[in-house]
Amino acid sequence: MRILYDHQIYGSQLHGGVSRYFFELLSRLHGREDVSVRLAALLSNNAYLRHATFAAPRPFFPSVRALRKGGVIDIVNRWWARRLLRRGELDLLHPTYYDPWFLPELGGRPFVLTVYDMVHELFPGLFSPDDPTRERKRVLVERAAGIIAISESTKRDLVRLLGVPEERVRAIPLAAALPPPSEARPPGLPGRYLLFVGQRAGYKNFLPLLGAVAPLLRDEGGPSFVCAGWKPFSRAEREAIDGAGLGGRVLHRPDPDDAELATLYRHATAFVYPSRYEGFGIPVLEAFSCGCPVALARSSSLPEVGGDAAAYFDPEDPASMRAGIARLLEDAGLRRDLVERGRRRLAEFSWDRTAAETLAFYREVTGAGARGAITAS
Repeated sequence: MRILYDHQIYGSQLHGGVSRYFFELLSRLHGREDVSVRLAALLSNNAYLRHATFAAPRPFFPSVRALRKGGVIDIVNRWWARRLLRRGELDLLHPTYYDPWFLPELGGRPFVLTVYDMVHELFPGLFSPDDPTRERKRVLVERAAGIIAISESTKRDLVRLLGVPEERVRAIPLAAALPPPSEARPPGLPGRYLLFVGQRAGYKNFLPLLGAVAPLLRDEGGPSFVCAGWKPFSRAEREAIDGAGLGGRVLHRPDPDDAELATLYRHATAFVYPSRYEGFGIPVLEAFSCGCPVALARSSSLPEVGGDAAAYFDPEDPASMRAGIARLLEDAGLRRDLVERGRRRLAEFSWDRTAAETLAFYREVTGAGARGAITAS
């Protein structure tokens, strides 16, 4: 089977869950005798592709303008992807995001679409009115030969919101792939801290969480709060931090690589994920893999991923957030129990499983049967 993956996410995302997903998938399918995989990207600064065995795109001088749709990177990568499609040397296309640019070039060949979440449909007010994502996703969902949802929760939302027949959608879970964390505490880290990872805006629920736990942080001997990744604190976030009397207690660690992120998880008193909605929630598994206790919002896919290995709270209720996290901070026995449960829970997810189930779905969609099935570990 010959599978082509397009360039979209690798021209725009330097690191993140979607580009990580396709990196892990291609890494496991590359080199198999019964499968040929190709990534249609000539230019990319994506962090994961620096270690790829399946592709060697050239890095380019960083430029926000170059990364925009219609910028030079998009133009070059799209030209190359279109050329590969026109050659016709593929059995299946798997686009990496929702731009339907490829539809006129398919020539009757099938494509499989991955739906990562339904955040644009559930929280439309968080996006610009001219954001094309919702419409593009709808068009591709209607035309795809098969659809992968990254959790059962996302599958249910997709079926409910877009009216997709359930039999057209396969839920295939993701995994985590951080290196072993260092036992040496990085300089500048507080002795005790809650860890927040990734984007903080909108449905990610950072400011409500901060308000809820502020009394815990202000207590004598209370933990600090470390935010890893994404942008520096905005003016509104700074005002909220200072207004809550938390100056110096809320820290930002910009753009950690995988090794640093693993170490941040390892030394955290707890990882807190208050998001009102997630398509999957890779950071939950990352925390499990690093021996970090986890406190999660009881929302969307997070209980599906966390299972019995997390403490849960209501992300809409500040008192519930504060009480759930306070219990975790105060109870060392609970933290140890959750760490052990997290290790067991982690064994249910692997990128090998993701690749095996994805390849089986490709074969089902193309009518290739179960030839050359790979084993999930």
